[in-house]
Amino acid sequence: MAKLLAFVVVAVGFLASLVGLYQAFAPADRGLYKIALNAWAKVRRSRMPDITTLISTYELALVPAGTFIMGTDHRVAAAQKAFSDELPQHPVTISYPLLVGKRLVTQRLWEAIMGASLRERYAVDSGPNRPIVGISWFEVVHFCNAISTHAGLTPVYGFSDALAIEPTVIWDQAADGFRLPTEAEWEYFARAGTTSAFWSGHSSSDLNATEWTGDNTEHLCDVGLRRPNPWGLYDVNGLVGEWCWDWYGPYEAAKSVDPSGPTNGHGRVWRGGKWIWRHRPEYYRSADRDQMLPVNNDQAVGFRIVRSPTSP
Repeated sequence: MAKLLAFVVVAVGFLASLVGLYQAFAPADRGLYKIALNAWAKVRRSRMPDITTLISTYELALVPAGTFIMGTDHRVAAAQKAFSDELPQHPVTISYPLLVGKRLVTQRLWEAIMGASLRERYAVDSGPNRPIVGISWFEVVHFCNAISTHAGLTPVYGFSDALAIEPTVIWDQAADGFRLPTEAEWEYFARAGTTSAFWSGHSSSDLNATEWTGDNTEHLCDVGLRRPNPWGLYDVNGLVGEWCWDWYGPYEAAKSVDPSGPTNGHGRVWRGGKWIWRHRPEYYRSADRDQMLPVNNDQAVGFRIVRSPTSP
């Protein structure tokens, strides 16, 4: 017992000595510690991409207002291997100009805004200038709000319950932030005034001369390496599919102005062709449509963002 008591006394004395040393040298040591800590913080920040710079280098093309014919002509549907959900073909007016991302959102931009926590989903296809893939529709709308905030713009999307897995998402059309294109907007700017199967023509050779497809690449490629369409947009018919705003639903035959899809549904629309499809040019057509549950993700579906320079 005496030995234990002696040990406790020695230990307390040792700790008291340490406290005394700390009190004697604390001002200087703490000052040096803070200097070192701040220096390390600056080094860490310097290794991270500058978000403002990344946003400013995300180029936008000004797409004019106009009218186009959406969908596939029933007279050529069989020849184009079109699908029934592309019918009936119908006139659509986009009544406002639109700022459209020239390129798909890259992994570098996504990670700067949202962090790299999802990298395991696209690790095989990782690359800073490759499109972000493997992200759900809900994750994309959160990205749109986050990048809008970083850019000093008003976020577009509101949520019934921000913590819910599948909240109701409300689009504030008066907001000036970044958002997903509607399905009609996507086909309008993908066609860029053309009426052919792809913006570059009708044949698979036309497609493969301008887009990444399963017939000319064996891996996910960087954005913006092929020819842009007439409105300066890259990779619209190929490379990866692109999330849109709309719930998936049937077309109406009547002329429509600024349609934004059904008010509810099961799947959200995505457009464009995936590079993983081989010998299937019909899947890359400007009129081709597809859908996916908004909580799901796909290794070959990404997105581009748009802005309305004036309220629709």
